[in-house]
Amino acid sequence: MTSKERPFSVRLRVVRSIGEELREAWRLGWRFVLVLGGGSYGHVVASEYMREGLMDTGEALASITRVMAELSSVVSEVLAEYGLAPVVYPPYAFCRPDGLRPNCDWELVSRSLWYDATPLIPGDAYPGYSGVRIVSGDELAIEASCRLGADVLVYATNVPGVLDERGETIPYLSRPGLHDLLEHGMLRGGSGVDVTGGMYRKLKVISELGCPGLRVCIVEGSRPGSVYAALRGRVSRGMTVIEL
Repeated sequence: MTSKERPFSVRLRVVRSIGEELREAWRLGWRFVLVLGGGSYGHVVASEYMREGLMDTGEALASITRVMAELSSVVSEVLAEYGLAPVVYPPYAFCRPDGLRPNCDWELVSRSLWYDATPLIPGDAYPGYSGVRIVSGDELAIEASCRLGADVLVYATNVPGVLDERGETIPYLSRPGLHDLLEHGMLRGGSGVDVTGGMYRKLKVISELGCPGLRVCIVEGSRPGSVYAALRGRVSRGMTVIEL
């Protein structure tokens, strides 16, 4: 939804396209929890504080949470135009990270679904006991999916699925195949600033936190129809499906 090459830039065309696709799925009875990655907002700000050695400061915590609130506000306004009734839940208010696990109070989030609202959760910073921590959208998404009993998790990224060393999309991965890829494979990722590890980190989180039976789809979010296809169980070009 953002362009990591340009700080503080929202790709409104992409947000609106995904909003249209979610609205169509919503009309079919689907309900969603949406998670925002840091993109050109949180990643850019966090990387600057890390580079200057100032990450564990109140200024860093305030700056990261502020820009992620700005991104959440912009995306919320667009999604509201499509009737999705987004409600923003900042992780520092209901999560207590423990290692890779965001360790969130998902019961609070699930109540929003009773009222046909759409919880919107941004990746964020968290004041930990040993410093300011980044709560990654990748980790939030997989934990939410497993704790709330989701059928499918869709990661809308800036690349056409998981790319091998030749730059070709890997169409399907089983859990053993995912483990083997993490141990021995070569991956290509997207461009831009990413303080949480890019595609390798995303796959590691899926492998370690993913629950049996969950279907994970990694798609190129800017490709029209890719999110809707993933939700409906349709295989499309530029998509990687991981069966856990």
